[in-house]
Amino acid sequence: MTSTPDISVIVTIHNEWQYLPRTLLSISEAATDARHAGLSVECVFVFDSSEGKTRSIIKQKKLNGVDAIQIIEVDYQSVSLSRNHGIIQSKGDYIFILDADDLISFSILRKLYCSAINSPIKTIFTPRFKFGFDLSYFIVEYFSSDLINIGDMVCQNLYNARLFSHRSFFENNPYFDMPFQSGYAFEDWLIATEALASGYRFQAVDETAWYYRVRTHSLFRQTIEKTTKQIPKSAFFDYKIFLREYEITRKIASLPTGIGREVLNNSFQMELMERANSIDPAILPYNFYHYSTGAFNNATIGITGHAYAKICRIKNNKNFNDIFFLSCINFPYDFFDVFFQTNQSTRVAFFTLEDELNVEKIRKYYPGITIINFESLTPGIDYKDRDIIIIKTLQNQSTTTKLHFFPAEFSYNFYEKFHIILNNQCFYYSLRNLKDHEKLRELEFLNALGSTSHETLKQQEEIKITMRILLSNGTPPASRE
Repeated sequence: MTSTPDISVIVTIHNEWQYLPRTLLSISEAATDARHAGLSVECVFVFDSSEGKTRSIIKQKKLNGVDAIQIIEVDYQSVSLSRNHGIIQSKGDYIFILDADDLISFSILRKLYCSAINSPIKTIFTPRFKFGFDLSYFIVEYFSSDLINIGDMVCQNLYNARLFSHRSFFENNPYFDMPFQSGYAFEDWLIATEALASGYRFQAVDETAWYYRVRTHSLFRQTIEKTTKQIPKSAFFDYKIFLREYEITRKIASLPTGIGREVLNNSFQMELMERANSIDPAILPYNFYHYSTGAFNNATIGITGHAYAKICRIKNNKNFNDIFFLSCINFPYDFFDVFFQTNQSTRVAFFTLEDELNVEKIRKYYPGITIINFESLTPGIDYKDRDIIIIKTLQNQSTTTKLHFFPAEFSYNFYEKFHIILNNQCFYYSLRNLKDHEKLRELEFLNALGSTSHETLKQQEEIKITMRILLSNGTPPASRE
C-alpha cells in the first residue's frame, strides 16, 4: 500500500457487537472490490465507550481487501466527536462515513471514488438508494442537489449520513457535538447545510446502495424522543445565503421522477441486494415488496423552501430588539401604548398565526413595527414545518433579542416545544380578565415550566397585565430600561 490510502472508511462504534460482524463483512467486500480496481482502503474504527466484547470482535475478524486498520478508543459518548477524532487520525485522500450496524453495496467504494476523482473537489457524494431493513422496511432514492428543490432543506435533511468526499471537506467542516441535553439533534443535517452554504454540491452516485438497519434502541430513535429535532444555527439559513441557493434550484423545469419499488426490478440493484443478503438474510427483496412502509425520494415539491424564501424577503426582518408572540384575542393595545412610549427607538416584530389581527390599525398606532403572519406566509404547510420555519427566523436574530409571549395557544405550544434551544431572554405576560379555561391553560403552561421569577407590574386600571414572568434568561442582553 502507498503511504497515503485512497480511501479511509470511518466507523464509529458504541456497543453494536451483535451487528458489527456483518458490517465488517460488508466493508471487506467493498474494500476487496476497490482493491481489484487498484485502490487502497484504510479502516478507522473509533470505539466510543464500548464494552470489551464489542472491541474484541475487530481482533477476531480478518478484513480482506483492507490495507490498513486503525483502532481508536475514546470516551466521548458522542457520535460527532468520535467521527471527528477518526477523521483527524485517518490518512486517506477521501473519506467515507459509516456506522457500525449498517451494510453497503459491494462496489460502493469504487463507484464513489471514481465519481469523486472526475468531479470538482467541492462535491459530496452519497449512495443513490437507501434501503431500511430489519424492524421496518422502506426505500429512499436520492438525486443530486442541482436537480431538486434544495430550499426544502429548511425543514428536513434531503441527504443522509453516508457521505463521501475529499478529506479537506471533513477537516474544514467538523461534526457538531449535540448532546441530548442541548435540545439539538441531527449532526448530518447540520453538516449538509453548512456544506451547501460554503459552495458544495451533492451528487448521488448511480449503482450504489446503503442498507440502513432500523432497530428499537438506535441513536436515531433516542434522538426523536429526547430532543427538539432541530439543528443549531446554520449559515445556510442566513437570509441572503438561503435566497442565493434557493434561486439556483427554484427554476428547475421539472423534478426527477423516482422509480420507487421499481428499483426491485432493476437487475443491477438486485445483484447488489443479493450480495448484501448473503451477509444479512433480513435484506431480502420479498420483504421490501410485501412489508415496505413506502418508497420515497428527496425530490420534494419545494413548498417549505418557498415559504421560508418569503420570510427572507421581508424588509428589515433582522436585528429586532423585541419580538412579541401575539393573538388577536386579548390584543394588549394598552400595554403597547406604554411600551412604545418608554422604548421609542426599539426595533419590534409581532409574530402571529392569525389573519384576524387588525394589521392596518396596529401599524397606524405603532408605525415602524414588522408584522410576520406565519399562517398566511406558509399556506399548505403543517404546523410542525411552520414551527421549524419560525425557529429558523429566530436564529437569524441576535441572542440579545428579547422574546415576549402573551396568552395564546400559539405561544404556549411553541415555547413548550422549543424553550430549551431559545438562547434569548424570554418573558411571559399574564393578562387580567382571562376566561376560566384560558386561566387553566395558562396555569398548566407555567406549572409545566416551573417558572418562579415573577415581576408584578403596576396595577394601573388602564393596563390589563398583572405580571411579567421571566421564563428563561438566555444570553443576558444589555439593559435598555
